[in-house]
Amino acid sequence: MTAKTVKNEDKEIKVISLDDMTYGEIEAFEDIVGFLPTDGDMSNVPVGKMMIALGYITARRDDPSVTVDDIRALPVGAIVMADTEVDPA
Repeated sequence: MTAKTVKNEDKEIKVISLDDMTYGEIEAFEDIVGFLPTDGDMSNVPVGKMMIALGYITARRDDPSVTVDDIRALPVGAIVMADTEVDPA
């Protein structure tokens, strides 16, 4: 999946699946949030930090010049989880 770029006229980022992340992206997630997204119980993760990390990682796939501060400046609701298809079988 490709994320939308972070521009003033386009303020929505559709977040990639954790399974689609590279090791470098997982490291960036860890740097921002403080632990890996695979550490188990995600119920105690600060939601703001998690959304910033996921938005940052996803946006950088389209525009490597995006910074964490660019993502922090986005309005709430600009970072959305992408629809995923679930196999009912």
